[in-house]
Amino acid sequence: QVPMPEHPSTLHRDLMQGVAELLRCEEGADLHLLYGGLNVFCHSLVLRLRCPNLLRALDTEGTRRDSSGRRMLALPAGIPPKAFGTLLAFVYTDALCDGFADEQLEPILAACERYELPRLQALCEQRLADGLSPARAPAVVALAQEAGAARLLGVAEAYLAEELDACL
Repeated sequence: QVPMPEHPSTLHRDLMQGVAELLRCEEGADLHLLYGGLNVFCHSLVLRLRCPNLLRALDTEGTRRDSSGRRMLALPAGIPPKAFGTLLAFVYTDALCDGFADEQLEPILAACERYELPRLQALCEQRLADGLSPARAPAVVALAQEAGAARLLGVAEAYLAEELDACL
């Protein structure tokens, strides 16, 4: 009998790293997204697996092709380019990237609901909850109300109740 290998499987890690690399690579991309003056190449297979509602929303317009034969799709209305970039990065990496302002989270949270991305919504809400301070709490409450983020609203309101004197 052959003993089991001592090395753990790397399949999960390899797949996660490989899919994340795809976003930075034009090779193998079959979609060409146009938004905010940027051209982004992505993969319908990744979108189909990770966020089929986004793929359907992108694919509602007539099919145009770029010079390489990729389908050219426009960004759905209502999503600012930076918010869409964050959403697309999440689809490929399963992580919430850094480098955006809290104000960008409202359209991201709205997109999470529209495209059924509960994990991204939870990550956004957690980032806002972790950064609560007396100065930021009222803005986070307003953002949670506008975005319909009930869990975040509850956390922010509880924070305000606890820290009312500091917030005033």
